[in-house]
Amino acid sequence: MNIFIADHDNRDVVSLIFHYSMLGHKVFLPKPGTRGFGGTPTWPRLVLKSSSSPDKRNLEIHGYESSDDVKFGEDRFISQEIEEIMSSLYERDVTCELIDLDRENVDIDAWHTTPNAISEVDRWFNFCRSEFPHAKWISSCITHWDHSLKNNPKNVVKFLPANYRDIRPDINQVGMYRNRIEFDVLNVDYKGDKSRSGWASFNHNFAIRQEFFHRMQASINEMLPDGIRVTNYGGNIRSMGADTKYSGESGITGHDPTLSTRQAMKKYTEIRGVLHLKQADCAGGVPAMSRFAKTPIVVTQKYVDDTKSDDVFIDGFNCLIRNSNEEIVDAIVRINRDDDLFSVLSQGQDEMNSRLFSSEYWDGWDKFMSSLK
Repeated sequence: MNIFIADHDNRDVVSLIFHYSMLGHKVFLPKPGTRGFGGTPTWPRLVLKSSSSPDKRNLEIHGYESSDDVKFGEDRFISQEIEEIMSSLYERDVTCELIDLDRENVDIDAWHTTPNAISEVDRWFNFCRSEFPHAKWISSCITHWDHSLKNNPKNVVKFLPANYRDIRPDINQVGMYRNRIEFDVLNVDYKGDKSRSGWASFNHNFAIRQEFFHRMQASINEMLPDGIRVTNYGGNIRSMGADTKYSGESGITGHDPTLSTRQAMKKYTEIRGVLHLKQADCAGGVPAMSRFAKTPIVVTQKYVDDTKSDDVFIDGFNCLIRNSNEEIVDAIVRINRDDDLFSVLSQGQDEMNSRLFSSEYWDGWDKFMSSLK
C-alpha cells in the first residue's frame, strides 16, 4: 500500500515509518515548506532514506535549514551535526518519500494521523478526505487525557505504552512500540560495552510542566551521597522541542542544560541510569530511549499503573520500581555501585527490545493492515 503520514510534532514517526517499511508498504509525507506541512520538526523525515533513491537520505535530495534559519528550534542540530549524521548510511530498508502535493500525484491507499496531530485532527481530516477521497483512515489521535477518538476512525494504531492500551476493543486496531531504528538513522552506537557513569532525566520544560516531580527530583538530589546527582536534560522553550539555543541560563521555561536530539540519544548510551519521574506519558520517549540504549531506569509504581506499562517495566529485570524518595535514592545508589545489578538490568533492557518485536507482534500488524476499513 501507499501510506501518507499526516503528522504534527512527532519524533516517533521514525518508528512508525519503520513499521510500514518492514511490512512492505511505501510511505509518503509532505515535503517541508509545501502544502500540508507545518508545526513539526523536519529532521525525522529528512534523515531517513529516500524511497526513490535509497542510497541517499532525504536531506541530500531536499536540503535542510542551517542552524540560524530553522523554523522549528529542534532542527538546529541537523546542520551542526551533519558530518556525524552522514558518516555512514544505516542498513535497514526503512525509507519514505517527501512530496509536494501541488506538483505530484500519488495514489494513496491509507493516511495516518499521528498522536500529536490530535490538535490538528479536523484540519488533517478535511485535507486528506479532499486529497485522497478513497483512502482508508488510520488514526493514532489519542492522548492520556482524551480517549474520544475524534471523528470516529475505524482503524487505530495505539502508540504504546499508554493508559489507553485497552480501550475500544471493538475496532480494528494494533499497538506500536518504538524501535531502535531511531538510533540507527542518526548513527548513535548502542552496541558496544562502554564505560558508564552519571545519572540523568530527560524532561522538557520540567519545572513548569511537572512542578511536583521537579521538586521531588530536587529533593532526591539533596539526599544522594556526594558524587551522584541526577541531571535533567530538556528543552526550555515551549513548542520548539530540544532547541539548544535555549539551554541553561538562556532558557525561558527553565534553566536545565539542553542537548540536541542526537546528543541526548548518545547521552543515554553513556550514563549508568535514568530516573523517570512522570505521571502521564504516551509512548514515552524516555522509556524507549533507555530501552534502545540498554540503560537501567527507575520509575514509580504509580507511573507504571497510570501508563499501563507493566509489560515493559519489570522490576528487577530491566528496571527498579520504587515509590518514596528514600526508596528511589536507595535504587540509584545500588545501581550506581553494584556492577552485577547494572548488568542484569542492562541485559534486561536489551532483551525487552527482542521481546516486544516478536513474530506475534508482526502477525498482529499484518492482520491489522489486511482488515483496514
